[in-house]
Amino acid sequence: MLLIWLDGITHVYESGNRPVVALDDVTLHIEAGDIFGVIGFSGAGKSTLLRTINLLEKPSRGRVVVDGRELTALPKRELQEARKRIGMIFQHFHLLKSATVEENVQFPLALAKVPSQKAKRRVEDLLALVGLEGYEKHYPAQLSGGQKQRVAIARALANDPVVLLCDEATSALDPETTQSILDLLVDIHQKLGVTMVVVTHEMSVVSRICRHVAVMEQGKIVEQGGVIDVLLEPKSAVAKRLLGKRDGQLAGRFPGYEVKPDALLCEAILLGDLAYSPVLAQVAATHGVTFTILSGTVDVLGGKPYSHMVLDWHGDLDSVQAAWRRLRDVGAKVRPLRLAAAGEFELEVTG
Repeated sequence: MLLIWLDGITHVYESGNRPVVALDDVTLHIEAGDIFGVIGFSGAGKSTLLRTINLLEKPSRGRVVVDGRELTALPKRELQEARKRIGMIFQHFHLLKSATVEENVQFPLALAKVPSQKAKRRVEDLLALVGLEGYEKHYPAQLSGGQKQRVAIARALANDPVVLLCDEATSALDPETTQSILDLLVDIHQKLGVTMVVVTHEMSVVSRICRHVAVMEQGKIVEQGGVIDVLLEPKSAVAKRLLGKRDGQLAGRFPGYEVKPDALLCEAILLGDLAYSPVLAQVAATHGVTFTILSGTVDVLGGKPYSHMVLDWHGDLDSVQAAWRRLRDVGAKVRPLRLAAAGEFELEVTG
């Protein structure tokens, strides 16, 4: 079911004496229950796009529809009511410094005139959800960055939103804390089913928790699709730059390893159950070949285990190619490498 629909959104603002186009005819569909990433370099229009979803930024043209209601057509009072169903968390937390943890979480409930006892129970449930039991009377100055973000997440969930907007929510955190917050967001998604829109410039955030992604540049969406498709097969130049890939798409040196001129190297990508399976060894044994792993990583991509390796295969050409075909048949991505300049190897243009 379609939950968020941005239709032909353009946002122009004045900077000095000249107009600046922050969003340029953007159309975007987000399904209910998705974790949708929006990524791009600084100034691409990501945060403006996010803030358009709850009309903190009102577009110059276009329509915003959330949960079946066209927000751009609502009068002020009805818009304020609709916004209660859209939670938002920020890079720098935006907590009330003079309020305790429980008072910060209770604040939107007070604005919504929720009865005190009901609000108290809701705050208790939310603090348990984000792992902050026992911190009710603490003030923001007494909390770590990760704890502050957990308070901000609990506050954003106070009115039981259908959408949670995350604006660079982990950019101010160290890597370990970032991972714990991403794990928390995934846990919340699984328990509550809330749709999330995650703005970030960090590809690792998108690959870790998002299911779909839009890539932005100069106020436009230049590429979008499933995270696995976009990250493994980026088509736009900006997506390739974000991934650190050049037009050859993969390049690497292998210090201390002598690669022969006639070496049969390939990039192998295994997703899901394949990532932890012995499929490489099984296929090699079946076809009477062996291989050396020159580089490899195991991570999570689009919520699935993901293994990425560069392999040097040993055996005659026909047998190695037969092994590659078999790996493709079982769902692996296998792409040959060719010798490039300066002793590096990169993906072949075809294959």
